[in-house]
Amino acid sequence: MNFRQLYDRLVLALAEGSTPAYWTETELKMYLNEAALAFVVDSKIQTRNAPLDRAEEDNNSWFLPKDLIAVGTVSHLGRPLVQTTPKQIARKHSGMGYDTSSMGEGYPYRGDWRAIIGTPTQWFLEDNMVKLFPRISGGPRRDTPRKTIGAIWPEGVSIANLPVKIPFKDKALIDVFVNGVHESVDNWELIDSLSDPNYSAIQFNWNAFDDTEIEVVYQDTPVMATKRAAVAYDGANTYTFSDFWYEPLTDSLRVVLNGVTIKERDYTATVTAPGEVEVTIAPPVYEGVIEVTMFRRQPVDLSSSRISDNQLTMEYVYRPLDMEDDEDIPEIPSVYHEAIWQYAAWAALAREGEETRDIQKANIYRAMYTEVVKRAMDARSVPIELDYRVVAPFVF
Repeated sequence: MNFRQLYDRLVLALAEGSTPAYWTETELKMYLNEAALAFVVDSKIQTRNAPLDRAEEDNNSWFLPKDLIAVGTVSHLGRPLVQTTPKQIARKHSGMGYDTSSMGEGYPYRGDWRAIIGTPTQWFLEDNMVKLFPRISGGPRRDTPRKTIGAIWPEGVSIANLPVKIPFKDKALIDVFVNGVHESVDNWELIDSLSDPNYSAIQFNWNAFDDTEIEVVYQDTPVMATKRAAVAYDGANTYTFSDFWYEPLTDSLRVVLNGVTIKERDYTATVTAPGEVEVTIAPPVYEGVIEVTMFRRQPVDLSSSRISDNQLTMEYVYRPLDMEDDEDIPEIPSVYHEAIWQYAAWAALAREGEETRDIQKANIYRAMYTEVVKRAMDARSVPIELDYRVVAPFVF
């Protein structure tokens, strides 16, 4: 049946003439499209298997299909995965404290489960994205909030042009290194490039004696999650910070010793327990103060950063297209087309506050619709295959 035929059958069921008196044509056609969607939702009869697009910024995030109604099976390279939740993964692979909703003391802490790389066996939903555990090896990791770029400070001038536009000019979010040595914030300014205002530049208080390599570490988000400080002692290279919930894959650190920022290659940060980070600095270390600041990236809008990716596929129930023209045919199998006008008749007759409200008649069409849904669900059910080699535990 096409859209026009469904409409005519609905008008007949409502005992209307060729020109409806109690409903407009627009209303009845709206009910028909609503019915087609409801049938797919109730019966789960309309499924497809399609590859998921991956987010460019994170090699462990895939977009849900835009026409998704219900998730079926997620597969990695054709191998079905088990659905789970981040909490379940954390309890098993990272260890958590005692959970009053379940028995036991949990597992010993083993580190950040999000950093585990391997062949995926499970999938979960987070932030409306499909993610895998373990995460797939290779590919880009999520960008951290702090970025490092290099540039040449030319001989005889005071300005070094940068190949990027630094979004935040607060010097507290920027570190400049000249020949590997941290430069005081009093010795430079961040300006727009004189040759192209779409880029930034560093203006020093003096001219370079020769072509000089510089590195600039900057922040692309102003969010600071946590800052901790401790007393530094001569020769003590390792310091532990508590209540410091650092996630290596998504957060970045800034380590400052006695007012001098330490380059990333000169320190290591290790999560040793939930909310505990151990920072080890390359010698020498002198008495003073060590500060560790953790920056957490703001949620990234990934809507315009899709990459075609055939690694992950999803079998799912999808939303049917609305019918508009008289010749349009519903996407559901033709054997179930009757359910569309039956649901539409039920919806039209069950509206409260209308002269046409007839609950008794509406319930008749509702029962007819429900019977077709049941038939569709029975048809898509997979029969259980019994293996004759399996012996029942109780045989008399």
